[in-house]
Amino acid sequence: MSPLLRLLLLLALAAPLVAQEPPQNAQPQRPSSPTGTVTIAADRVEMTLQKSAMLEGNVEVVFLPDGETRQTLQKQIPGEDQRVILNADQMKVFFREGSSTPAKIQAIGRVRIHTADGKSATGDQGMWDLEGENAIFLEGKCTILADGRVMTSSRIRYDLKENRFEAARAVLTLPVESRKDTSPLELLAPPQQ
Repeated sequence: MSPLLRLLLLLALAAPLVAQEPPQNAQPQRPSSPTGTVTIAADRVEMTLQKSAMLEGNVEVVFLPDGETRQTLQKQIPGEDQRVILNADQMKVFFREGSSTPAKIQAIGRVRIHTADGKSATGDQGMWDLEGENAIFLEGKCTILADGRVMTSSRIRYDLKENRFEAARAVLTLPVESRKDTSPLELLAPPQQ
């Protein structure tokens, strides 16, 4: 292959790569927050209009997503009930400035997340930034229960858009099925080739 042909081939292959690079002054795009309806219930509510609300006793936040988040959940979870439920002893809801739309929810005491597909997580305290990440964070003594598995951790992140739990420094407990027709010594033996 001639040097000129190699140079033209190299330039042709490099052009699409250069065209795909974002401009240097472009801001990285943050994933959009999920949209939907938030319903909040509690035994006692104390509210400062358009600033915050303090909720106590059997506090429950139900989030029904719409748009892309709902479509993602519907692909993963059969049925129509695509709700995420957050429970706690106490919650403080912070509103967007000048509106009654919740911006952040801080949960304290026996915090629990329940997903539509039967997964759940618990923690001592939690934070849900409805304007920031698509996630609810739990801290303290945390546990995830999913598909017969138990995971413990000091920090859990629940990604609403992906319907996925992540844990830091976690311990995972898995169920093990034993076969009744196999002796314990046979289980310890290496597999036969």
